[in-house]
Amino acid sequence: MEENKYEIYKAIMLKMMHIKKLHRSIFEKRISSLGIHHSQHQLLMYIAKEKEISSQKKIADKFGITPAAVARTLKTLEIEGFIERSNIEGDSRFNRIIITQKGKEIVNKTNMTFKEIDSSIFANFTENELNSLNLYLDSLNNNLIIINENHEKGISNEKK
Repeated sequence: MEENKYEIYKAIMLKMMHIKKLHRSIFEKRISSLGIHHSQHQLLMYIAKEKEISSQKKIADKFGITPAAVARTLKTLEIEGFIERSNIEGDSRFNRIIITQKGKEIVNKTNMTFKEIDSSIFANFTENELNSLNLYLDSLNNNLIIINENHEKGISNEKK
């Protein structure tokens, strides 16, 4: 019986990973026609949400990437006209990074793209099914948070 449960767990996890990969692939195909790539899009969405950012290090820390990778992506976004950077008076180490109107238009278009894709994905679900699925995913997420916290504390999660 326990082996059967493990096979079900494995099948569910594989499906969830496949769904995430397929969702990302569909989204990236749609946004590529807008002239923006995944990493650029992530940074642009973050900048749009934050309104104004003064530190590339803050961005690097947020996304777990190097400051050099941030600098390259920001340079591309600036060249494409999606953001503007200017020095903050008195400190040449920091740039004010703001989204341009063109950048805001991309953000709006990609938000619409997400809505279209997500609406299509869940088109055949009832409201009750969506609520149940959401609760199940919350439970999975909470379990993963506990596992991660226990791991960081050196506590085993295996049932005896």
